[in-house]
Amino acid sequence: MKLKLILTTAIVGAALALPGVSSAWAQAPPNDTFEQATVISSLPFSQILDTTQATTDSTDAEALAACGGPSFPVGATVWYEYTPPVDQSVLILTGPIPPSYPTGVAVVTGSPGSLSAVNCFPDLGSFVATAGQTYHIGVADVSGGSGGTLHLTVETPGVDLKVDRFGRFDPRTGVATLTGTLICPSGTTATISGDLSQRTTFANTGQNPIEVVCNGAAQPWSIAFTPFDGKFKGGPADVLLGVSVCCFPSGGIGQTVIERATLRG
Repeated sequence: MKLKLILTTAIVGAALALPGVSSAWAQAPPNDTFEQATVISSLPFSQILDTTQATTDSTDAEALAACGGPSFPVGATVWYEYTPPVDQSVLILTGPIPPSYPTGVAVVTGSPGSLSAVNCFPDLGSFVATAGQTYHIGVADVSGGSGGTLHLTVETPGVDLKVDRFGRFDPRTGVATLTGTLICPSGTTATISGDLSQRTTFANTGQNPIEVVCNGAAQPWSIAFTPFDGKFKGGPADVLLGVSVCCFPSGGIGQTVIERATLRG
């Protein structure tokens, strides 16, 4: 009997030492799958999570495909779920202490088999959330590795750039002015730049973008566009604006807006 016990113990010990064989008591995190997503009831939210036993499945691959990502393996995916009570901009950061592995974040809507990407980014990004809409947030090891220690923060505000429906133009000079609002995280600085076009008339901010010191609330902005040739006139005009926000421990975030505004004299 003693010999049998010794042999059994030796066999178990050898099995645990084999590559790819984990201990019987090692468990995947509770939010390992889309269906098990941790519900974020309110913001701000933060969590430190060991993802070394997290797995991947077909839903994780679908989320990557929805993001337009290449067909490379991802590993150690975990999921979160958030339904905002009001319209808001949401910031997601897999820091501020950098994670022990390269992360990728996918914000999606829908259910497995019909997921749609809202935004996808490496370790820092934001999205504009609609009240009552459920968003699923997947965080994966984009090196295809086995995860590590994840530091996740979800808070508001993120970045939300809005362009007013109506702009102005000066019939004498042909200069057009657009206005709108910007929400960005308090303590950061945002830069807004872009283009305005109307038929054959075009202008951009060039070397003179505007800067906004962010305070977490909606702040007004105004940009004057001086045409390179011709004059802006009354009627619809195409707007392409981008905002970049600096700085966070993991870098900056941004947003691109394509709109159509109507110019009035």
